Amino acid sequence: MTANHYSTYVEVTQGFHPHERSLAAQLFWQAFCGKLGRTIWPKTRALDSIGTNVDSKFALDPRDRDGNI
Repeated sequence: MTANHYSTYVEVTQGFHPHERSLAAQLFWQAFCGKLGRTIWPKTRALDSIGTNVDSKFALDPRDRDGNI
């Protein structure tokens, strides 16, 4: 019996850089839109609100080998 083992490198870091704010907001929305969608809709308004209000000091971000979120 043979098994294929895939390994994925992920490093979890605290915070994100200012140029990553938009991506962080999009990923947050993707993860929580099912719960938040009724309170902050439409999507454009939600992304603007999240991008403006998320404090990067309290964010944990998974990063690949190249340091990308």
